[in-house]
Amino acid sequence: MLFKKSNKILLAALVSGSMGFMVAGQGVYMAAKASFAQYLMEQAWLESSRQGISISPWPWADTKPMARINFIKQKQSLIVMEGSSGRTLAFAPG
Repeated sequence: MLFKKSNKILLAALVSGSMGFMVAGQGVYMAAKASFAQYLMEQAWLESSRQGISISPWPWADTKPMARINFIKQKQSLIVMEGSSGRTLAFAPG
């Protein structure tokens, strides 16, 4: 017998734990990526407003900020991006 029963249980626990960390890590990665995209869109909006020209939030973006919607009661705002493709709508209203 290559592995004892206790070693098999330990191995199964390690594999299960590793898979759980990978799934949780993907969720953290996606949340961080979304937060960073919102930050970049906000910066692009501010810079576009300051310079009077449309600026992409990141170099390979195929969209640009075109408006801001303010929700006064909720104390929130959204940047509206140019276009209505799925890639644009993944980040903001278009």
